[in-house]
Amino acid sequence: MSRRMPFGRRRNLRGPSRVASAFEPAQLPGMIAWYRGDQTVDTDGAVATWTDLSGHDRHLTQGTATARPTPVTRAGQRALSFDGTDFLQVAFGAELSQPTTIYAVWEVTNVVGNRVIFDGDDTTNRQFLYCSTTPLIRMGSTTEISGGTPSAGQIYASACVFNSPTSAIYAKSNFISADGTGVSGNAKLDGLTVGAAFNGTLTFIGYVWEVIVCTGAHDAAVRKLVGDYFSSRYDGLTVTT
Repeated sequence: MSRRMPFGRRRNLRGPSRVASAFEPAQLPGMIAWYRGDQTVDTDGAVATWTDLSGHDRHLTQGTATARPTPVTRAGQRALSFDGTDFLQVAFGAELSQPTTIYAVWEVTNVVGNRVIFDGDDTTNRQFLYCSTTPLIRMGSTTEISGGTPSAGQIYASACVFNSPTSAIYAKSNFISADGTGVSGNAKLDGLTVGAAFNGTLTFIGYVWEVIVCTGAHDAAVRKLVGDYFSSRYDGLTVTT
């Protein structure tokens, strides 16, 4: 039986416009959450729910209409545009210990201030990626590792391997050579916030196309699969693998 969406709500189910890679993230080992810009539930032109494609129903949501990101087409695909007030959040319902690997495709348009791309959902269980005023790209859980310098208006793919004391950030579309390694803290992950810190502060200004969360520390071979998939999907993005 088909289910009709409530009036005023639209679920976007458009497929990708350019995907040459046969690999899909659903094939990744240990996937616990996967969000892609063309899979959302929209209300009045804004994203109320970012659908989890992993099958675990960990859908990112925002109940406040004024804090919802808006869908745009950019780099040949649908992205979510965050204006400095928007964010989405979900509680996983379980604590996930490290190691974990989190991928994100993003573009910052304002590097003034600290701009969080993703974080946990509470003060204790945090694994985060953000741009700082330095400017640098940083990841961490209780301790931070610095990556490369971002350029406003440039699309990036990042891979964050949380596996302290051997954590690594592949910040700027190079999944072979880490931009930073070392201690990032041992915090678990029990939820996810996209577009802000866990408490809705340090909000992002820019675009997010995709976020993938997996258990395990992905090695170069697995990172290559994801990087090649990103390169084939997004115009203007080439990930070194």
